[in-house]
Amino acid sequence: MKTAITMLTAFVAATSIHVNATEQAMETFSNVEYCELANAMGPTRTNVLRAYSERLGYQPTRQECKNLHQSNAQTAQFELESEVRSMRRTSSIRIPSQTLESMKQLPNAEQQIALEQVITRSAPF
Repeated sequence: MKTAITMLTAFVAATSIHVNATEQAMETFSNVEYCELANAMGPTRTNVLRAYSERLGYQPTRQECKNLHQSNAQTAQFELESEVRSMRRTSSIRIPSQTLESMKQLPNAEQQIALEQVITRSAPF
């Protein structure tokens, strides 16, 4: 009886260790998320950033965060221009160049909203 209880306890312990290891392996930490947290929280929540950097394995520098932010902004701008080019090629919707230039000046989130508004206004229903 004691042997069965001991074996059952060992099995439960081994299973819980495996489950915890699997959960930790599935968590993904990235410098992009760290930089987003740092921008969102500012200097007030250093304990959260410290804990995140420990799990990440290092603390990204401000310059690294700045470079990541710039590359993300450039990627978003490229994606907008690519959507507009695709729309011009595949539909009869023509966006005036003045409108395109003013859309490029908007922040990324507002660019997407403006593009959706142009598409929904021009869509034949």
